[in-house]
Amino acid sequence: MTSLAGSTSPHEEGHYRQPNSTPASYHKPRPKLSKDGTKVLKTFFATVSQHPTTAQKHELLEQILALEGNEHYDLEKISFWFQRQTWTNRPTKHIKYAETRPRLSYAGLKF
Repeated sequence: MTSLAGSTSPHEEGHYRQPNSTPASYHKPRPKLSKDGTKVLKTFFATVSQHPTTAQKHELLEQILALEGNEHYDLEKISFWFQRQTWTNRPTKHIKYAETRPRLSYAGLKF
């Protein structure tokens, strides 16, 4: 196939990587944490701490690995899970501003 300028297409020149013969090799689903494992992390996040220590992460990892289907989980994934939760649960700028702005009062009345 040639373009109007007379050059060949990028496909013919080999600029694009060809997929392997098995499509599943490049569309592998990422193993996810089971619902029970997520429940362990969410409970800890809500009741104990949003920033666990290394020792607490080791304890959480032991609990998660004891559950079926979570053999792929490791400390790095626990750290990333807590980072993601802390980031997504942060207050918005509007709420932060509302909490820190000074209250106006007039003759003892607050507005």
